[in-house]
Amino acid sequence: NLYLKGCYHTLKFTAEGLGKARECFEQAIAEDPNYALAYVGLAVYYHHLGVFGIRPPKEMWLKCQEAAQKALELDDKLAAAYTVGGVHRSLEFDWVGSEREFRKGLELEPDSAEIWTAYDYHWLVPMRRLEEAVAASRRALERDPLSPYMHWRLGYRFYLQRQFDLAIEMCAKTIELDLSYFVAHQFLGLSYLHKGMFDTGVRALETAVAHSAGNTVSSAALGYGYGRAGRNDDARKLLEDLKALAQKTYVLPSSIGLVHLGLGEIDPSFEWLEKAIDERDVMV
Repeated sequence: NLYLKGCYHTLKFTAEGLGKARECFEQAIAEDPNYALAYVGLAVYYHHLGVFGIRPPKEMWLKCQEAAQKALELDDKLAAAYTVGGVHRSLEFDWVGSEREFRKGLELEPDSAEIWTAYDYHWLVPMRRLEEAVAASRRALERDPLSPYMHWRLGYRFYLQRQFDLAIEMCAKTIELDLSYFVAHQFLGLSYLHKGMFDTGVRALETAVAHSAGNTVSSAALGYGYGRAGRNDDARKLLEDLKALAQKTYVLPSSIGLVHLGLGEIDPSFEWLEKAIDERDVMV
């Protein structure tokens, strides 16, 4: 029960939710130090701290791998632990090793929605095998049809395919399940921007920020939206705020690069995106 509660809080993607997730996983380990899945939960917790820029990604990837290795020491048949290995290898651009780890996980647990979502995002998408990524996300959603996360993931895959109407449809369904799911509002807004519906897109991005509990990834998306909508003063104010915040705490380089991109400032955007690659920032 503690493990499942931890997974639920993890997929909120907020600092508060992730903090609650860690408490659940650590409590599970305290009650049973040999419970391997709880270590997988911790690995995923560290992963998301890095993904959303709450902590520096490189530092979190190491902690993620340590927790996954502990899980495998306790249970070398645990599919989820191999999945974490697949994610870690993809972040090091070891695509052969990444696919091997994911395949091990799928051989052990072929119907796992969690493995399919990780495999499609961290291997199929970088390989530009987007049709297969959509199919994998559909398969995951079929196995967990009431999950806001699974609905959003399929919408995100459609977004990557530039099928923006389908992305909007899936993000709207996500919001029906959970009004506060900020990443669904975020990709709803981004999809509207790409359709040229700038005012609608900006409103959705503002809603994402309101629900994100201060997540800088959503703030950056809004800054990008302001730039695309011609609200350059608003975009530049957000950019200045992000750069000032980066002097005090960690901010993903991709977030700053994204706002520069919205303003049409291509060279600074690429400079920040190159930093993002160096820091293993997966939002690139």
